[in-house]
Amino acid sequence: MIRKFAKILPYFVVMWFVKKFNGDQIKTEKLGICRGFRIDKGEWVLFSEQNYNRMRESENKNKQTKLDKKKEKIHKILDKDYSLKSALKEDFEYEEKREREDFELQ
Repeated sequence: MIRKFAKILPYFVVMWFVKKFNGDQIKTEKLGICRGFRIDKGEWVLFSEQNYNRMRESENKNKQTKLDKKKEKIHKILDKDYSLKSALKEDFEYEEKREREDFELQ
């Protein structure tokens, strides 16, 4: 579907789509192995494999930092309320115990 509208969509939308959904792996003479997306007959959007991997690494790093920040917020909230923390700990221990029992039965 994006191929039909790639010519009229903004550049950053097309690039986001290519990065998000991997694109196709293409072997070229000048660049070697690339990641690309065919827009139309004879029109391609290409990334070198190194640039593509670098983009993926930075995206994963950004996701991890966001998760760490959210985790810190949760821990701050839990540190303020001891009863909530103890209740969560009891639930976690109960779930662990249940999983161990299920694993032993198998």
